[in-house]
Amino acid sequence: MKLTLKEIAKKFDCSVEDIAIVDEKFKPLGEYNRGETVMIGGREWIVFNHLPDGTTQLVTKEFWLKNVKFDENSNDYSKSAIRDRLNTELYPELVSTVGKENIIKHTVDLTTLDGRKNFGCCEDFVSLPTFDFVRANIDVFDKYKDYVDDWGFLATAFSTEDTGYKYNVCCLLPNGCIGGNYCDCSKGVRAFCIFKSSILVSCE
Repeated sequence: MKLTLKEIAKKFDCSVEDIAIVDEKFKPLGEYNRGETVMIGGREWIVFNHLPDGTTQLVTKEFWLKNVKFDENSNDYSKSAIRDRLNTELYPELVSTVGKENIIKHTVDLTTLDGRKNFGCCEDFVSLPTFDFVRANIDVFDKYKDYVDDWGFLATAFSTEDTGYKYNVCCLLPNGCIGGNYCDCSKGVRAFCIFKSSILVSCE
Protein backbone atom coordinates (compact mmCIF):
# COMPACT_ATOMS: atom_id res chain seq x y z
CA MET A 1 0.00 0.00 0.00
CA LYS A 2 1.28 3.45 -0.93
CA LEU A 3 0.34 6.60 0.99
CA THR A 4 0.50 10.20 -0.13
CA LEU A 5 2.24 12.81 2.02
CA LYS A 6 -1.16 14.17 3.03
CA GLU A 7 -2.29 10.72 4.12
CA ILE A 8 0.90 10.20 6.12
CA ALA A 9 0.47 13.59 7.77
CA LYS A 10 -3.11 12.74 8.73
CA LYS A 11 -2.07 9.34 10.09
CA PHE A 12 0.57 10.89 12.36
CA ASP A 13 -1.41 14.04 13.14
CA CYS A 14 1.15 16.44 11.71
CA SER A 15 1.51 18.75 8.74
CA VAL A 16 3.08 17.86 5.41
CA GLU A 17 5.88 20.35 6.20
CA ASP A 18 6.85 18.24 9.23
CA ILE A 19 7.67 15.24 7.05
CA ALA A 20 11.26 14.83 5.90
CA ILE A 21 12.22 12.46 3.13
CA VAL A 22 15.45 10.80 4.26
CA ASP A 23 17.73 8.88 1.93
CA GLU A 24 19.07 6.11 4.17
CA LYS A 25 22.09 5.61 1.93
CA PHE A 26 23.55 8.81 3.37
CA LYS A 27 24.77 9.32 6.90
CA PRO A 28 27.36 11.52 8.65
CA LEU A 29 30.97 10.70 7.86
CA GLY A 30 31.64 10.33 11.58
CA GLU A 31 29.35 7.28 11.74
CA TYR A 32 31.56 5.24 9.43
CA ASN A 33 34.19 3.03 11.00
CA ARG A 34 37.93 3.20 10.49
CA GLY A 35 38.79 1.15 7.43
CA GLU A 36 35.42 1.55 5.70
CA THR A 37 35.03 3.39 2.41
CA VAL A 38 32.70 6.24 1.47
CA MET A 39 31.83 8.01 -1.77
CA ILE A 40 32.73 11.68 -2.10
CA GLY A 41 32.53 13.41 -5.46
CA GLY A 42 32.16 10.17 -7.37
CA ARG A 43 35.37 8.79 -5.85
CA GLU A 44 35.91 6.23 -3.09
CA TRP A 45 37.78 7.39 0.01
CA ILE A 46 39.07 5.24 2.86
CA VAL A 47 38.07 6.38 6.35
CA PHE A 48 41.09 6.48 8.64
CA ASN A 49 40.83 8.34 11.94
CA HIS A 50 38.08 10.38 13.56
CA LEU A 51 39.78 13.25 15.40
CA PRO A 52 38.65 14.86 18.69
CA ASP A 53 37.80 18.16 16.95
CA GLY A 54 35.00 16.57 14.92
CA THR A 55 36.96 15.91 11.75
CA THR A 56 37.97 12.76 9.87
CA GLN A 57 41.12 11.78 7.96
CA LEU A 58 40.63 10.11 4.57
CA VAL A 59 42.77 8.85 1.69
CA THR A 60 41.58 7.94 -1.79
CA LYS A 61 41.07 4.20 -2.17
CA GLU A 62 42.61 4.14 -5.63
CA PHE A 63 45.07 6.46 -7.28
CA TRP A 64 43.73 9.94 -8.01
CA LEU A 65 46.32 10.16 -10.77
CA LYS A 66 48.48 7.52 -12.43
CA ASN A 67 51.79 7.78 -14.25
CA VAL A 68 52.64 11.29 -13.03
CA LYS A 69 55.86 12.82 -11.77
CA PHE A 70 56.37 14.10 -8.24
CA ASP A 71 58.52 16.86 -9.70
CA GLU A 72 61.18 17.30 -12.35
CA ASN A 73 64.12 18.04 -10.08
CA SER A 74 63.23 18.22 -6.39
CA ASN A 75 62.07 15.90 -3.61
CA ASP A 76 60.85 18.85 -1.52
CA TYR A 77 57.07 18.36 -1.46
CA SER A 78 56.41 22.01 -0.58
CA LYS A 79 57.87 23.06 -3.95
CA SER A 80 56.71 20.08 -5.99
CA ALA A 81 54.61 19.94 -9.13
CA ILE A 82 52.35 17.28 -7.61
CA ARG A 83 51.48 19.53 -4.66
CA ASP A 84 50.44 22.21 -7.13
CA ARG A 85 48.23 19.76 -9.02
CA LEU A 86 46.54 18.53 -5.84
CA ASN A 87 45.68 22.06 -4.78
CA THR A 88 44.70 23.45 -8.18
CA GLU A 89 42.91 20.43 -9.63
CA LEU A 90 41.56 18.15 -6.88
CA TYR A 91 40.86 20.79 -4.22
CA PRO A 92 38.43 22.84 -6.40
CA GLU A 93 36.65 19.60 -7.29
CA LEU A 94 36.21 18.78 -3.60
CA VAL A 95 35.04 22.32 -2.82
CA SER A 96 32.28 21.98 -5.40
CA THR A 97 31.27 18.65 -3.84
CA VAL A 98 31.31 19.21 -0.08
CA GLY A 99 31.87 22.98 0.31
CA LYS A 100 35.01 24.85 1.27
CA GLU A 101 33.90 25.09 4.89
CA ASN A 102 33.96 21.30 5.24
CA ILE A 103 37.56 20.79 4.08
CA ILE A 104 40.07 21.35 6.86
CA LYS A 105 43.55 22.76 6.28
CA HIS A 106 46.21 20.48 7.75
CA THR A 107 49.94 20.65 8.37
CA VAL A 108 52.14 18.39 6.27
CA ASP A 109 55.30 17.55 8.24
CA LEU A 110 58.10 17.20 5.70
CA THR A 111 60.63 15.57 8.02
CA THR A 112 62.62 13.22 5.79
CA LEU A 113 62.72 9.46 6.22
CA ASP A 114 66.10 9.80 7.98
CA GLY A 115 64.81 12.51 10.31
CA ARG A 116 66.14 15.68 8.69
CA LYS A 117 64.11 18.89 9.09
CA ASN A 118 65.42 20.78 6.05
CA PHE A 119 62.04 21.08 4.34
CA GLY A 120 60.04 22.15 7.41
CA CYS A 121 56.25 21.93 7.05
CA CYS A 122 53.59 23.21 4.69
CA GLU A 123 49.83 23.65 5.01
CA ASP A 124 47.33 22.27 2.53
CA PHE A 125 43.67 21.38 2.17
CA VAL A 126 44.62 18.27 0.20
CA SER A 127 48.02 16.59 0.08
CA LEU A 128 49.93 13.36 -0.30
CA PRO A 129 50.04 11.09 2.77
CA THR A 130 53.29 11.21 4.73
CA PHE A 131 55.51 8.29 5.71
CA ASP A 132 54.55 8.74 9.37
CA PHE A 133 50.83 8.59 8.52
CA VAL A 134 51.28 5.44 6.46
CA ARG A 135 53.36 3.75 9.16
CA ALA A 136 50.76 4.56 11.82
CA ASN A 137 47.93 3.24 9.64
CA ILE A 138 49.56 0.45 7.64
CA ASP A 139 46.85 -2.00 8.71
CA VAL A 140 44.25 0.01 6.80
CA PHE A 141 46.50 0.56 3.78
CA ASP A 142 47.17 -3.19 3.66
CA LYS A 143 43.43 -3.82 3.50
CA TYR A 144 43.26 -1.89 0.21
CA LYS A 145 46.64 -2.69 -1.35
CA ASP A 146 45.01 -4.73 -4.12
CA TYR A 147 43.36 -1.60 -5.50
CA VAL A 148 46.63 -0.06 -6.69
CA ASP A 149 49.06 -1.59 -9.15
CA ASP A 150 52.04 0.76 -8.90
CA TRP A 151 54.18 2.60 -6.40
CA GLY A 152 52.42 5.61 -4.87
CA PHE A 153 54.28 8.80 -3.97
CA LEU A 154 54.34 10.04 -0.37
CA ALA A 155 55.04 13.60 0.73
CA THR A 156 58.14 12.42 2.58
CA ALA A 157 61.57 12.76 1.00
CA PHE A 158 64.05 9.91 1.41
CA SER A 159 66.74 12.34 2.55
CA THR A 160 68.29 15.60 1.32
CA GLU A 161 70.80 16.91 -1.19
CA ASP A 162 73.39 17.15 1.59
CA THR A 163 73.45 13.36 1.89
CA GLY A 164 73.33 12.72 -1.84
CA TYR A 165 69.58 12.18 -2.11
CA LYS A 166 68.30 15.31 -3.83
CA TYR A 167 65.83 13.45 -6.01
CA ASN A 168 64.61 10.50 -3.91
CA VAL A 169 61.05 10.37 -2.60
CA CYS A 170 59.38 7.78 -0.39
CA CYS A 171 56.74 5.61 -2.02
CA LEU A 172 54.22 3.06 -0.79
CA LEU A 173 54.55 -0.14 -2.81
CA PRO A 174 51.52 -2.25 -3.75
CA ASN A 175 52.67 -4.96 -1.32
CA GLY A 176 52.61 -2.48 1.58
CA CYS A 177 56.35 -1.89 1.87
CA ILE A 178 57.99 1.52 1.79
CA GLY A 179 60.56 2.22 -0.90
CA GLY A 180 62.31 5.17 -2.51
CA ASN A 181 62.19 6.34 -6.10
CA TYR A 182 63.25 9.33 -8.15
CA CYS A 183 60.98 12.35 -8.16
CA ASP A 184 60.91 12.45 -11.96
CA CYS A 185 59.71 8.86 -12.31
CA SER A 186 56.05 8.38 -13.17
CA LYS A 187 54.11 6.82 -10.29
CA GLY A 188 50.66 6.92 -8.70
CA VAL A 189 49.07 9.52 -6.43
CA ARG A 190 46.68 8.88 -3.55
CA ALA A 191 45.25 12.00 -1.97
CA PHE A 192 44.97 12.74 1.77
CA CYS A 193 42.30 15.07 3.12
CA ILE A 194 40.55 16.00 6.36
CA PHE A 195 36.79 16.66 6.25
CA LYS A 196 34.30 17.67 8.90
CA SER A 197 32.77 14.48 10.30
CA SER A 198 29.27 15.95 9.96
CA ILE A 199 29.14 15.91 6.15
CA LEU A 200 26.69 13.40 4.69
CA VAL A 201 28.25 10.68 2.57
CA SER A 202 27.24 7.28 1.23
CA CYS A 203 29.04 3.96 1.06
CA GLU A 204 27.97 3.38 -2.56
